[in-house]
Amino acid sequence: KQQTHLKRNQETDSFMVTRKDDRGPELNKNQLPSPNCPEAENQLGGHQEDSGSGLQPEKRHQDTRTHRDNLQNPKSKRHKKCLPTCEVCGKSFTQLRYLTAHLRTHTGGKPFKCSTCGKGFIKLYNLTKHVRIHTGEKPYPCEFCDKSFRTSSQWDSHTRTHTGEKPFSCLTCGKRFYRQYDLTIHVRTHTGERPFSCQICGERFIRKTTFKIHVRAHTGEKPYACKVCGSSFKLSYDLARHMRIHTGEKPFSCVTCGKSFRVRGSLNEHLRRNPIGSFKTPL
Repeated sequence: KQQTHLKRNQETDSFMVTRKDDRGPELNKNQLPSPNCPEAENQLGGHQEDSGSGLQPEKRHQDTRTHRDNLQNPKSKRHKKCLPTCEVCGKSFTQLRYLTAHLRTHTGGKPFKCSTCGKGFIKLYNLTKHVRIHTGEKPYPCEFCDKSFRTSSQWDSHTRTHTGEKPFSCLTCGKRFYRQYDLTIHVRTHTGERPFSCQICGERFIRKTTFKIHVRAHTGEKPYACKVCGSSFKLSYDLARHMRIHTGEKPFSCVTCGKSFRVRGSLNEHLRRNPIGSFKTPL
């Protein structure tokens, strides 16, 4: 077994990544790019995914957009033929290493393991993001407010809430979204697609998160544990709300009287009982 260490702040905590097989599934000749292709000469190039080493998010996926544009161009058919291609689903990639990672989605291989909780990942990039859940590291600060984020994609989506930019548009109804993910979910309301199916009861879901929460209702799994008292929860939101009992944090405040509450529901109940205008103004 080969062990790789992810270091936080280089001098402090280190996290072990167990790599059972970094090579991934074996590729046959049909999946390899032609020697005459420019991709064959540049298998190690291309953009680097978020490593968390910098504080400002990088622009990514430019090569993916370029590849997509090339495929839309009729003159690029020869270019498409020489790209590494998945024999299972027919998807093509600009580099062989992307195909290798993609094949794990079919084989189920997850060679990158978190040393803290044991969760496995297809890509080292995804493990790097996951480890930040345990460390609390959020290396991407918002330029407009005091919030920080674990990944550059989260930072990017949040920044658009300040700028108002909604670059992702539904071709059916024209509705626009901050994130590609939100558009993907929205499109399924038009198509009726529900790709996530419960193997226990057969119920199907549009969102993966909703599906995972549903499965926990069958299994009783509570993966989010409080480090202070040991209480466990099905949802990360429930754990975050529980932690306020220990920290004393009350982030929801009444703008009229200034009273604060741990959860939004308590604030809403307070406002129903004391509608704006019913408070006595102090002399």
